[in-house]
Amino acid sequence: MSASFHPYAHDKQGVAQRWLFVPAVALAFVLGKVLEVVHAPWWIDTPAPFGFLAGLAWFYNKWGWRAFCGLHGIPNLNAIYDLEIQSSHDNHAKPVTGTLTIAQEWTSILVTVKTATSVSSSVGAWLSHDPTQGAVLTYAYRNEPAPAAKDDLHMHAGTAIITFASDGTVTGRYYNDRGRQTFGSMKVTKRAAAGAANPPRTEGAAASSAESGANGA
Repeated sequence: MSASFHPYAHDKQGVAQRWLFVPAVALAFVLGKVLEVVHAPWWIDTPAPFGFLAGLAWFYNKWGWRAFCGLHGIPNLNAIYDLEIQSSHDNHAKPVTGTLTIAQEWTSILVTVKTATSVSSSVGAWLSHDPTQGAVLTYAYRNEPAPAAKDDLHMHAGTAIITFASDGTVTGRYYNDRGRQTFGSMKVTKRAAAGAANPPRTEGAAASSAESGANGA
């Protein structure tokens, strides 16, 4: 399954553009003074404010935003998580284990989940804050069975909701569309920071959305 970063919605994302304009203008001013000293042609610093703004925006989108989570309110969810899924497929009798990986930038995200029977990837997401629960990541996903999966497991779509409580507890739930018609809960345990400053943007680099866990689900 081919998977790639996609935009996600959050009401705090537009704030950064206003923050970045000030340092961009300041840097352009400094550059202008330097060019005056070296007697460079006037046209060299003409596009400077826009160039600095573009460069700062690129850096902020990749890494810079992580240093200001306390100010802009978007949590850094980059990590690899161990996943345990209870599915209605077998009346929640036997847990399905897997790995959930979240690769996140300021404006884009990719949630992947992998179990023994399938891989799923997010195709759209929304990140919000619930004052009584914590950060809530809601995303739609596409699930693809592994070659060795049972014949009754077909490609399907679904939605998952994962809550990141302030005490560090992470829980989730999912439901699949009419092609699968299953639902369940997810126990999520953070394993390690994803650490990748520039996570892979192509193939199922890590696992896929928690629902996939529905895998055999």
